[in-house]
Formats: sequence, C-alpha cells, structure tokens
Amino acid sequence: MSREEGSNIALVRRLYRAVDQGDLETFLDLSDSKIRIEDPDLPGAGEFQGRDQAREFLSQWLGSWDDYSVEIEGLRQAGERVVALTRHRGRGKGSRVPVELADAHVWTLRDGRVTPLRTYLDRAEALEAVGLRD
Repeated sequence: MSREEGSNIALVRRLYRAVDQGDLETFLDLSDSKIRIEDPDLPGAGEFQGRDQAREFLSQWLGSWDDYSVEIEGLRQAGERVVALTRHRGRGKGSRVPVELADAHVWTLRDGRVTPLRTYLDRAEALEAVGLRD
C-alpha cells in the first residue's frame, strides 16, 4: 500500500468515526471549504455545496435517528477516490422503528481533504463509478 493510499484510507476512517460520534466539526475540518455532497436517493436527497450546507445535511441526517451507528464493511482505493461499503443502524426518531441500511460512499480526497462525496444505494454501482468491480 502506498503512503497516499494509506493516508486516504486513514482519513476516510477518521471521517466515519467523526460522523459515528456526531462530531460534525471534525468532519468539516477534514473537508475542503468547497466540499460537495451528492445524495440522490434518500429522503432529503440533493446536492449540498460548501461546509455550511454539508453541516446542515449531516445535522438533518443524524437528527433523524436515535441510537445511530455507521459501520465500515470495506474500503477500496481507486486513485484519489475511496469507496466505502457501509452499514447504518438506528431507530427512527420518534417512531423508534429499527432501520438498517447497507450502502456505499465514494469519497474524493485531495491534499488531505474531502472534496466531493457521493452516496450510492447500490454498492456495485459505486464500485463501477470508480472503475472497480465487486
């Protein structure tokens, strides 16, 4: 594993740890000021540009759960991008209905910062988007 691969994987792990702990400031500190989050499939879907919109998006996401956790099930590097296969667990805020979601995220990292982040409900599609196969 090259130094870049190791540092990008380590950075993605730090980002998930921050989200899992509800630490949005660390997440944002590790993000480019022009970060773009693309989440086309889930409720509240859309594209969020810059740290303020990223904070709002993540706050809404985390605020919709009780007992939320995210688990990394796999990380694959493709150049400056890292594909994370993840599993989210929690209970809906208010409803307390248990929810489990397996999805994937494609992180693009430049100069030690997240630039775009794209979510995929279909893990194979996420891998294909960066030229990898399952």
